[in-house]
Amino acid sequence: MTYLLDTSVIIALLRGDAAAADFLADHETDTFTTSAICAFEIQSGINRLPPDDAIRHRAKVDRVFAAFAQVYPFDQEQAQSAGTIHATLAQKGGHIGDIDVLIAGAAIASGATLVTQDARHFSRVAGLDMVTL
Repeated sequence: MTYLLDTSVIIALLRGDAAAADFLADHETDTFTTSAICAFEIQSGINRLPPDDAIRHRAKVDRVFAAFAQVYPFDQEQAQSAGTIHATLAQKGGHIGDIDVLIAGAAIASGATLVTQDARHFSRVAGLDMVTL
């Protein structure tokens, strides 16, 4: 099975969260990925840190990302999926934020199960396979 780790789970791993680490350990034969959108969110956070902290955190992020088989680039298929999600949620009055729409679109288009700590937003997306930690 392929799992796409949401930004919240990557941050949990960086903080040494036992639930996130245990999930990866319990699924060691599965494939773990993330989206370039999640990588953007992580890098944005790092770039707001003081320089010494940024260097230390960037090294931790590099180690976590090195564990992924692939960081999915955001492509046309994912954009189409995200556009459908965005329009559907807008029609229902249940917008979840553009970044989360892009991440959900990446997971659906890639056929991956999203692993997140933010079920409140992502549970509104029809057709999204999701695991909540």
